[in-house]
Amino acid sequence: MADRLTEEGWRNRTSWEVKDLKEEGLLLPTSVAGRGRWALSLLGSSRAATVAVRTDPAGVPYVAPPRPSLASAPAPFDVDPDAVDRGLGAHHDVIQLLAAWVRSRGGLPLAPPPSGPFYDLAWRDGTLLIVAEVKSLTPTNEERQLRLGLGQLLRYRQALAAVSPGGVVGWLVVEHEPSDRGWSALCDQLGLKLMWPALLV
Repeated sequence: MADRLTEEGWRNRTSWEVKDLKEEGLLLPTSVAGRGRWALSLLGSSRAATVAVRTDPAGVPYVAPPRPSLASAPAPFDVDPDAVDRGLGAHHDVIQLLAAWVRSRGGLPLAPPPSGPFYDLAWRDGTLLIVAEVKSLTPTNEERQLRLGLGQLLRYRQALAAVSPGGVVGWLVVEHEPSDRGWSALCDQLGLKLMWPALLV
């Protein structure tokens, strides 16, 4: 029988996640959810229904963070702050799109557990665990970003195998189709899936 999400578990989440959940009425106190337990509330058109949240060793329910922005520009000539801001925003937007796609198919998007591995998003498809690494791309960083994401996914797949006996599939999700189509063939050879928003239909 699945456990409910405990208060201690939510203390491991960042402060803005817990604050947003409380303000939106999605995180109920122990007096509502039951002694020593917290639960999420699904808000319907007529009334709210409290449901148990299944704990998953692969991650915790994903909560969207605010869209990132640069708090202050780096020292002159270190990096282009506009490029950094664009990369952060694109990364955030693709994760939100992917999370919405997972929910539209009846899945529960997962964020990394406090102990890691620190992937971008994961979800279950039956007994199969799908773990995604998201990368923003520009003409100058595409090769580097794809290499980095591929290596991260191979490591995540290895690390999560113990908590997913049904198998782990890695998704490398980029903001648009790479200019080098050889990356799709390489991902296929390694048992990974290369995806971008136009394919999330």
